[in-house]
Amino acid sequence: MPSTTNKLIHPTEAKLMSNTLFSKFLAYVWRPEDIDNSVVEMSHRAGAVALVDLSNLSQTDAIDWIKRSSDHSVVEHLKVSPELLFNPSLSDAITSIEATKIWVELHPWTVDGDITLYFDRAAEISTEHEVFVILGCVNLIRQVLEDYSAIHNIALKGNEASGFVSSETTLVLYNTVLEIVRKLPHPLNLFIWGGVSTPEAAAAMLCTGACGLVFESLHWLTDLVTLSDRTRQIVSGLHLDHTELLGHQAGVPYRVFNKGNSQAVREAKQSIGTSLQERRNIAKTLAEKSHHVFDANFRPDELIPIGVEACFARFAAERYGRETEPFIAGF
Repeated sequence: MPSTTNKLIHPTEAKLMSNTLFSKFLAYVWRPEDIDNSVVEMSHRAGAVALVDLSNLSQTDAIDWIKRSSDHSVVEHLKVSPELLFNPSLSDAITSIEATKIWVELHPWTVDGDITLYFDRAAEISTEHEVFVILGCVNLIRQVLEDYSAIHNIALKGNEASGFVSSETTLVLYNTVLEIVRKLPHPLNLFIWGGVSTPEAAAAMLCTGACGLVFESLHWLTDLVTLSDRTRQIVSGLHLDHTELLGHQAGVPYRVFNKGNSQAVREAKQSIGTSLQERRNIAKTLAEKSHHVFDANFRPDELIPIGVEACFARFAAERYGRETEPFIAGF
């Protein structure tokens, strides 16, 4: 690549070299239960990425799923748990299915020990595979950008996304990081994880430097996503005030489903963390009470991570249809 030194180009163009380092893409998150060749092939035909989320599986189950998925050799993007990064079987397993892109979500209150060990490991794995680190904490993002040049794919998770998130909105987080990127001596690929729900907003992000967007739930009401009739009905009826951001006072921002009658949400609001260990304890409690929306019974004692994006699934389905391939291609 020709050097950009001494050229009068916009700083964002110099640092967010998405056109030369990475093809821009839209990715849709799939649970392992829903992934088969038809989903992967459909995604390719529609010009999108199928990103398989293994992060809620145990290490053993995640490795077993990867090994069993040799038929899905075109599955390139896998999200794994932070702990799985250190599993010696990971590299061989993902190589066996030709997966080359690993996503991992890191928050200071959701990992055990020094979080820099996870950055070190992500940087090490980056020598063999593309690693995408999902972050929401501005201070951590700054640390990674300044100290880990080997990590050149960062996905920003604003507080409109589901589960553990940033204390900032996606737009504020994005613009804050853009300012940091302009001062970097090396190029970077920026992605947005969740929080974008319309093609107009997606186009704006892609035109201003984002290399790609990841959709957590916009496609949930399409036909290749396995939902119970009751869950499909609940997702179809979601409104913006049916999600709530918890944990600001505790220093552990966490977005969940709440229509105003959640006992688990009321209890979580009482938690206040002043030290990192207290915040980790709170995060552990939140995670233990949480149920994926597809598995939830929607009882008052359940915490159900769900983002603002899911509230737009109905409108997206009305606009692009409920068949997954035309939906993704149309978007």
